[in-house]
Amino acid sequence: MRSILLAAAILLSLSSNLLAQDIFIVCRWGEGGKNQLNTKHGTLTRDMGDLPPVVIRFELSPEEKRSIFEAARKMGFFSFPHELPDSLAQNDQNHDPETGLVTTPRPTCRNYFVSIETPSETNWVDWNECLPPRAPWIKHLRRLHKTILAIIEDKPVYKALPYPFYNDVIIGLPCR
Repeated sequence: MRSILLAAAILLSLSSNLLAQDIFIVCRWGEGGKNQLNTKHGTLTRDMGDLPPVVIRFELSPEEKRSIFEAARKMGFFSFPHELPDSLAQNDQNHDPETGLVTTPRPTCRNYFVSIETPSETNWVDWNECLPPRAPWIKHLRRLHKTILAIIEDKPVYKALPYPFYNDVIIGLPCR
C-alpha cells in the first residue's frame, strides 16, 4: 500500500512539472503593447521609448507559470472573448458600429494582450485602458496583468534593465 501511495505521489509530482512546462504565456503591455513577455521563446522585450527595444532571455519558474495559470482559470479567462469592445468608442470616428470595436487604437490608450496556452486550454484577450472600470471582464484582466507584471518586476534580471528614454527624458527615475 505504501509503495502505491509513493508511486502516485511521484507521478503527481512529475505531472505537475510537465504541466508547468506545457504552460505558455504571452503578455504585452504599454504604448502600442511594445513590452512583451513570451515564455515559449523565453524572452522579455522592454520598450525603450526613443531607443531600440531591449530583448533578454527571461524564464518563469514552474510555480510562477502555475500561479498565473490558476489565477486565469479562477477568473474564467478561458471563456473571455478575444477582443473587448471599447465602450468609449460610441463618439469615436474610428469604430465599427456593429461590434463596437475601435478600428485604430487611440494614441492615449495603453494596449494589453494576454495569451495563455496549455495542451487542454487556450485563450487570448486583447484590450486597451480606454475601457471603463465597470466594463465586463476588465477588473479580472487588470488583476491578471498586475499579477504577471509583479512576477516580472520582482526578478533581478528585470530590475537590471535600463530605464526607457523618451524625448531626452529617462522615464522611471525619481524627480529631483
